[in-house]
Amino acid sequence: MLRASFLAKYLAAMESPLTACANDCSSTVRNGWWPLVLLGVFVMFWSWKWVRQAPAGIAFEPNDPAMLVAKAEARESLPTFWHAYHHPDPNDREFILKFNLTPESDAELIWATDIAVRGDRVFGRLGNQPLAPDFHQGQEVEIDPDQIVDWSYVKNGVAQGHFQTRVMMSYMPSHVVKEAKQQLGWAD
Repeated sequence: MLRASFLAKYLAAMESPLTACANDCSSTVRNGWWPLVLLGVFVMFWSWKWVRQAPAGIAFEPNDPAMLVAKAEARESLPTFWHAYHHPDPNDREFILKFNLTPESDAELIWATDIAVRGDRVFGRLGNQPLAPDFHQGQEVEIDPDQIVDWSYVKNGVAQGHFQTRVMMSYMPSHVVKEAKQQLGWAD
């Protein structure tokens, strides 16, 4: 009789696991539905965690004094970048520009790689996934020279420029700064 009772509960649980659990939750665990419940909880947790993640980068107010100074320094020294770009030393590489991708709305400052000058127009490929929904990482875009806020290239293994990056480092954890400086070729 015990065997028949268990079989009846198992078959009922297969038809409606919620009803079976309402009557006897131990049968739900025994009949194999628990892996699906655990999977559902796991998926819900990681989905929630992913949605709550902040976007990459560090947000600054548009009128942050340190960032405004960094932008002014970058724009003032932009001829250095363009000279190196047009007359590269054999050890110059990785020319990138940081610019405002969405000047008509909230500013989204983003790095562009694979810089190309065609006539009097500047183009680059978006270096990371932008927040703006109309764009994607790797997409070639035209860069408005008036929207350039920073620049960089690597000369003899040392990153030049990166004016805003230097400001941002003061807000980063020390271990991240150390790793970034190593990658940029900057002595600590």
